Amino acid sequence: MNSTLSRRAVLATASLAIPAWATATESANAKRWMEPGPHIPQVSLQDQDGRSHHLSHLLAGRPVAISFFFTGCTTFCPPQTAAFRDLQTILPQRAPRALLLSISLDPLADTPQALRAYAGRFGARLGLDERWMMLTGTPAALSPVWAAFDSVTGRPEDHLATLWVGASDRKRWARSTGLVAANLLANLLEASVV
Repeated sequence: MNSTLSRRAVLATASLAIPAWATATESANAKRWMEPGPHIPQVSLQDQDGRSHHLSHLLAGRPVAISFFFTGCTTFCPPQTAAFRDLQTILPQRAPRALLLSISLDPLADTPQALRAYAGRFGARLGLDERWMMLTGTPAALSPVWAAFDSVTGRPEDHLATLWVGASDRKRWARSTGLVAANLLANLLEASVV
């Protein structure tokens, strides 16, 4: 990585807004939860292996953490992906039913092959059994997902570091516009189903 990109990534990370969840105690506070949360569109997306999944089926009956990313990102996406990787290791003890979803903002470049290569850079284990999936699809399929989760920016490189944690069945969601540590995400996943 050249020094300009490295410096840019550090500056972008340092300038992030303070996350909506300031402490683990506050994360359990009902005032932090948005109810009913986003309306989940009825769309099918492709995972890193090219398999189709209905988004509503993936979200049903479990707590989820959702991030939006693209494989060519050099600012927010790498640290956010690393946080999900760290979260994946503590999910079995903290939130065994939880699922992590990383949804592409650049469907033209983020093919299933590109998603697998990106995951490999972080040592991420993907698949339903691993509790983490990277999803892509056509622009027409992804557009209502981006809109539902307020992730539309017009250009992938202009996106914010947005994370959503919630339980679709309970219509209970929280959102952050900054980077969040794995342990705090685990707290939120636990609290989303209480």
